[in-house]
Formats: sequence, structure tokens, C-alpha cells
Amino acid sequence: MTYQQPAYGAPPTPPQTYLAWSILNMIFCCLIFGIVGLVFSVQTQSAINSGRMAEAHELSQKARTWNLVATISGAVIAVVVFIVVIAGSQHRTGP
Repeated sequence: MTYQQPAYGAPPTPPQTYLAWSILNMIFCCLIFGIVGLVFSVQTQSAINSGRMAEAHELSQKARTWNLVATISGAVIAVVVFIVVIAGSQHRTGP
């Protein structure tokens, strides 16, 4: 996705930073991918603050991608753990 310059005289629209999503991914989903998303989120905010909107849009897309990866991998890990716990409780023997 390429960044398009706004019409003449229109202020550039800043992209989303996905900072909150990154923090939630670090806490609840996948720490490693959440950290990568957080780094891109902070870089996005830095680019916005310094007026580099084209770079900010590119970094925002990277932050979004890594947050998607963290969320999906966290969900997959949760499902696998759930299946292992259920399967383990079904094979219990004894009194």
C-alpha cells in the first residue's frame, strides 16, 4: 500500500500507531511478536511527530502486520494449550 499525498492545502492525516494493540499483545498473546509490533508502533509515533508522514504510514503497516501475527499466534497457542489440557484430563487413570 502506497501513501498518497493529501490534496493541496489539506493537512496530512496521521496513520494509526497501534500502540494499545501492541501492549495488549505483549501481555496476553505473544511477547516476542508483541515487542516487534511495539517497536514499529513507537517508530510510527516518532515519524508522525517529526512530520515524516510517508514513513509513518509505512511503519504503521508494519506495526499492524506484526500485531496481526502476534494475535494469531497467541490464539493458536491458546487453542493448542486448551486441547493438550483437555486431552490430558481425559486420559487420567486411577481412583
